[in-house]
Amino acid sequence: MNDLTGSGFSLVYNQNYSHATSMSDLENIKSQCSSNSVMCAAGGLANSDNLLLISCAKCHAVLTPTEINSPVFVGSAYWYMTDGSSFGFSPDSTIYQGSADILDQSSPYRLSWHLNGYGGWRLGNRTYLTSNNNYRKYVLIK
Repeated sequence: MNDLTGSGFSLVYNQNYSHATSMSDLENIKSQCSSNSVMCAAGGLANSDNLLLISCAKCHAVLTPTEINSPVFVGSAYWYMTDGSSFGFSPDSTIYQGSADILDQSSPYRLSWHLNGYGGWRLGNRTYLTSNNNYRKYVLIK
């Protein structure tokens, strides 16, 4: 994961799932994007180069606030970023942002990080990761 040589992507966010991601973190990432930048959000095991789940889309579109439970289709996924709730993506438009997307907990294709002072919540069908240090949250931009 640390060796992105030749990929054109830069790793701009790398935190344990226990880390509390904030809107200011995401706004900082957006400030590093150009109008044509692609951003990827991903998750994987700590101390591994393997990503378990990743989705990519135009940076500015992904990092635009959305209303609760109203993700926007960008690239190949439905993305959401709701202040005080959560950030993530889903393979379909139906999500339930209690404080993170808790819908269809068996789905391997959903990523959701709290934006309310707690850590990440889900990485595919791995849930309840709010205090977990075995998984990492990544954001890459190109």
